[in-house]
Amino acid sequence: MTETTLGVLITKSSSPRAGSVGQIVPGMMAKIIDENGTALGPYQEGELCFKGPLIMKGYVGDEASTKIAIDKDNWLHTGDVAYYDGDGYFFIVDRIKELIKYKAFQVAPAELEGILLTHPGISDAAVVGLPDEEAGELPLAFVVRRPGTSITAKEVQDFVAAKVSPQKKLRGGVQFVDAIPKNPTGKILRRVLKLVGLPDEEAGELPLAFVVRRPGTSITAKEVQDFVAAKVSPQKKLRGGVQFVDTIPKNPTGKILRRVLKERV
Repeated sequence: MTETTLGVLITKSSSPRAGSVGQIVPGMMAKIIDENGTALGPYQEGELCFKGPLIMKGYVGDEASTKIAIDKDNWLHTGDVAYYDGDGYFFIVDRIKELIKYKAFQVAPAELEGILLTHPGISDAAVVGLPDEEAGELPLAFVVRRPGTSITAKEVQDFVAAKVSPQKKLRGGVQFVDAIPKNPTGKILRRVLKLVGLPDEEAGELPLAFVVRRPGTSITAKEVQDFVAAKVSPQKKLRGGVQFVDTIPKNPTGKILRRVLKERV
């Protein structure tokens, strides 16, 4: 990362460690911290932080961003979820901003993607968080089938469920796509995936409602779905669910900005 000016982790050719980004270079310090800023021990996942002479002084003309990146003790917060082993080798797990918040748990998309790619019927995959009123977010997988295969969503979900703890199951479902959107360096464009709204392999798309509650009311998603279902034909039911929001984005003329809403999915 450019904020470190030079490489701060190095792997010795004489003792490489599979999957590791290396050990800290002489003169620099590194630590893993939890959400409260407490330093963690080996094999505990948290945010990777660096300190030392190679760290930048700050972003030119952007004091606010500098204060976010570098704390009062001069530790640079990378935004990477990582851990280190007993020999001081560091391993990157994912980006903090990409973590899926399922109930009280944080789920790393990269971990689930790695598992999905071990399935013989999957050529590529990406995982994002699907908003859920009760759980926060549900892991949702976008999967590219290998040519000639016909795996189903349930087979993919069962495959992952057999290899992960309960909170990491693909409770948001599986969507099959032709390709995973990526930038020129191969990084998954999760924002683009979230723009698809709520696709469905069999139906094409499912109606999803964004609702602003009236002050003092506490209607639930099911109550809204039942209310609509009683007034429409079956194909118009809110099968995509209901998401409660503070406001509905609109342009100056009052037109609903549906693209903005889709970015929230």
